[in-house]
Parts: sequence; C-alpha cells; structure tokens
Amino acid sequence: MAWNFWKAYKIVKLDAQVEKYSKTENNGKTIESNPFEFSFYDKFTILITFFIGVILIFFGNEGEVYLKKYIVDQTTIKYVLLIARELGVTAVVASIVGFTIEKFLKKRQFEASEQFREQLGKNVLSAVFKRFIPDTLYEEIKDSVLESTILKKDSVMTYEISFPQDVDLNDVKADLRKELVKVKITSEHVISNQGYTKRKFKVRYGVSCDLDKILADRVKIDYGQIGEIPMSDKELSDFTKKLDGNSGVGFEKEIELGPQDEIKVLFRSHTFRRKNDSEIWTTTTPADGMKLKIIAPQSIEIYGRGLHTKPVKKEICIHNENAFTFNINAGVYPHQGFAFWWRENAGHSQ
Repeated sequence: MAWNFWKAYKIVKLDAQVEKYSKTENNGKTIESNPFEFSFYDKFTILITFFIGVILIFFGNEGEVYLKKYIVDQTTIKYVLLIARELGVTAVVASIVGFTIEKFLKKRQFEASEQFREQLGKNVLSAVFKRFIPDTLYEEIKDSVLESTILKKDSVMTYEISFPQDVDLNDVKADLRKELVKVKITSEHVISNQGYTKRKFKVRYGVSCDLDKILADRVKIDYGQIGEIPMSDKELSDFTKKLDGNSGVGFEKEIELGPQDEIKVLFRSHTFRRKNDSEIWTTTTPADGMKLKIIAPQSIEIYGRGLHTKPVKKEICIHNENAFTFNINAGVYPHQGFAFWWRENAGHSQ
C-alpha cells in the first residue's frame, strides 16, 4: 500500500512537469511537449560544464610551467595538476551523461509512470462501473473503449454512385448487367494515439462485391495513403489480399504510433452494387464523430439512418443537389455508424 501511494505521488509530480512544459498557441490550443526535453538553460549549463572540463584537462596536462611561477614545491604542483585533470574528466563525463544516458533514463521513467497512470485510471473506472453495470456489459465497455487509447478523428466516407457506362461489362449476365451501378468509395480519417506510451495499430480497409465472381475480380483498391506520402502501387499490392471467398480485396498493415502521435489515413476504391441496394458503414475503433457523404444520379433516391443513440439528419449539399450528407456529431463506439440504402425512381429507369 505504501508503495502504491509513493508511485501515485511520483505521478502527481510528473503531471506537474507536464503542465509546466505545456505550450499554448495563439488559437488557444494547448500542446503538451515532452517534459524531459532539455530546455535552453539545461543545454547551456551542460555545454558550459563540458568546456570547463576540457579547460581543466588541458590545464592539468600543460599547466606545470605556469604553476612554477607561484608554487615552488613540486609535490604541490603535481597534486594541483592531478586534481585539475580529475575534475576535468569528471565534468566531461557528466556532460556526456547529461546529454545521453540521463535523458534516456528520464524518458523511460516517464513512459513507465504514464503506463502506471493509465492503468490506475482504468482500475478506478472499473471499480465505479462495476457497481452499476452488469458484468457482461462492463466487459464489452472495457474491451472496446476503456482498454483502447486509439481514437479515430475526422472520419469521412464518400460514396459516389454512378451508372457503369465507362466499364466493359459484356461478360456479365445481361439480366444482372442492367441492374448494376458502379460505386467509388473514399474513406479518410486520422488515427490518434491518446496515450503517453507507444501503441501498435493495424490499418485495415476492404471492399467487396458478392453479386458475381466476374465483378468481384474487378473490385480494386485504387489508392492508399498512410501519413503524408501516398503508397506506391507495389506497396499497396504487397499489403492487399483477396478476401475470404474471393468476394473482394482487403488491405492490412501494422503501424506504430508514438505518445500523442496522429497519422492520416486515406483510401479510394471502387466496386459494384445493384440499382436498388443497401450498405452499412460502422467503425471498429472509437471515433469522435462520423460523416457520410453520398453522391448519386438524379434517378437514384437516397435514404439512411444512424446506428447510434443520437439522431442523424439527411442534409442536401449546398453546391450539389444530388449529394447528401449524414452526420454523427458525437462520440461513436465500435460497431456504430450508418445504415443507408438507395432506390431507382421508376420514372427515371436507365
């Protein structure tokens, strides 16, 4: 018990350090820098210590001629030079340790303390939740939310429906061919590590078509980007595999996020659906909100609803009357999202 109180006290000190090193930008947004990064004063002090050490070492090796002018006793001169050399070596070693080993040890201490703080927070929440929530519900909350420090931010999916006039579908059965629409999908979001320790995360994206094997073979992920640089065709191909049943393709790549790191994820793909069809889009990672944008020909009527406790409204885009958006402006748990469907207006059949 005493040990836990001591660790908690150390965490409070670390929190104070984090607060001390926080920086506020002009827009009022607070950004936390690493509290163990050396300040200018620290670097200046270490640098001065290093130079003093070098001077003392030089004096210890070359100062005998100068000391003979003031000290007659050779034994005294010998000890003065020896002390100067030893102090110089000590100062140089201390400065090197300050720049390397000390920084490394403090960083490890910081990460270990953050892990303890996260675990302590989880234990406190667990104790509270378990008093009011059945165990079966609590386990689901713990697995999907409490145990995760990864958050999906600014999540947007654009679903563009069009008639496949630019695609050769002669090898598809005629009765199916006249019922098809082509769908271009763009998925973009930011993956954020909200914790203070490194986290591994698997970036996954998939697209499928279960209407026909010929169509399934034409489903493709056209573009992929993790970070600021688009993936090459080879890299995209290396991490893309056929889905079970050969109904489509799926991308999977594991990345590592440092403390408080964020990374942009963007994919574009295309597939095929019927003129009268439906789709479900949900998240597998907690998100700060979700936005669905659907673009369709005038002959296609769009419907949708949120798989969420908050109401979701269908809004017409200002610049395009055939584009609609659905928004969830609230926290989104795993497996929540949207269900949407479309129907061709009988009076506009192609």
